[in-house]
Amino acid sequence: MRRDLGDNKGSGLAAARVLDNPSSDGTRLEALLLAGMASQAARRDSTAFARFREAQDLAPHDGRAYDYEARMRFAARDFAGARAVVERGLQNVPGDAALTQALQVLSQPPPAH
Repeated sequence: MRRDLGDNKGSGLAAARVLDNPSSDGTRLEALLLAGMASQAARRDSTAFARFREAQDLAPHDGRAYDYEARMRFAARDFAGARAVVERGLQNVPGDAALTQALQVLSQPPPAH
């Protein structure tokens, strides 16, 4: 809810509280995704990448963490890194719509400058 309202800092703090209490349910996955997005918004990219990777390890068959990491890498113009993340995601979540679309975009030649 905080993220939907644009409260990245608040959503990051809420996610941190959940992450301080390890659990194996979907709550931890959601907290990792929120923490990653909050870290990205705060320009703490290494923390965001770590959260998304942890989410991928926790729930390898959920495409969102792969998608979020790939989007960050794409925005940083790390096209090879973005493609590697998307391909890894598609190995675990075959046919995921967002990852399939991302692979199509990444398969096009980069725009000329």
